Amino acid sequence: GGNKLEVWEEKEKVLRYLIDSTVPGLTLPLAHFRDSSQLFNSIEDHEIKLGGAMSEHDALFLYCRVLCLEKDEMLGGALDTARRLQGLGSVSQRNEEHAAQVILRVIEGKEAKMPTTLEHDEELLSGGELSFNMVQALRFRVRRKRLLRECRDALKKRLEGMDAS
Repeated sequence: GGNKLEVWEEKEKVLRYLIDSTVPGLTLPLAHFRDSSQLFNSIEDHEIKLGGAMSEHDALFLYCRVLCLEKDEMLGGALDTARRLQGLGSVSQRNEEHAAQVILRVIEGKEAKMPTTLEHDEELLSGGELSFNMVQALRFRVRRKRLLRECRDALKKRLEGMDAS
């Protein structure tokens, strides 16, 4: 009903504060989304353009935390919520866990769709006898797979740490 729409509108306001705000004292950790007209596209096909002071990992996590906000986590309004989130502060452990699980599912989905494993690509690279173009393509694939694996491992650690606390 209208309730869900209100929650989405509030989330969008929070994102706008983090992207393009003139409010004094608000850093803009997601300013690089400014050019993205498709803020709420499915995150699976969101090739997020990243830049700025934040690491890719943190920016993606912050973006997911906004998407995962529940109504009761935004009671102080969009600006208050944005202020609590901006320095990677926490709104709730539930929100952090939910966001980490969403990203983990996306990463595992991307990994599952890849036709070869990281180890297979590394083996091909070390085998020699490849054209220049093939070497470049393999290096790109290896870098991407390593990044996904590092993110996945970091998120799993983060989730395990949350379970422990």
